[in-house]
Amino acid sequence: MASSNRRRTSQITGVYRQEKWIPGKTPKTSIQGKTSDDPSHELQVLRQFDLNWKYGPCINITRLERWDRAYKLGLQPPKVVKEMILNHLGDRNYTECVWSKYAGLT
Repeated sequence: MASSNRRRTSQITGVYRQEKWIPGKTPKTSIQGKTSDDPSHELQVLRQFDLNWKYGPCINITRLERWDRAYKLGLQPPKVVKEMILNHLGDRNYTECVWSKYAGLT
């Protein structure tokens, strides 16, 4: 039984790439400074913004309102996020957070 646990452990750690956290270093998954004309890339960047709790809650608030609130609080939200939202103001996929569909379920 112990050998099967060892095998399972080695398989799990072999699957996930681990990176050492270094203070002050921007992670590779950061959304700062990335720009692209690819809609799927833009929506992925906006989802990352939604899922980053650094900028506060995003329920019952548009992405632009959340970005503005974070900016006023000095949280330094990515400017590229605001640009993406402003470029697609008529599209709910860009203006509403990923949780907007679930806001009324509580």
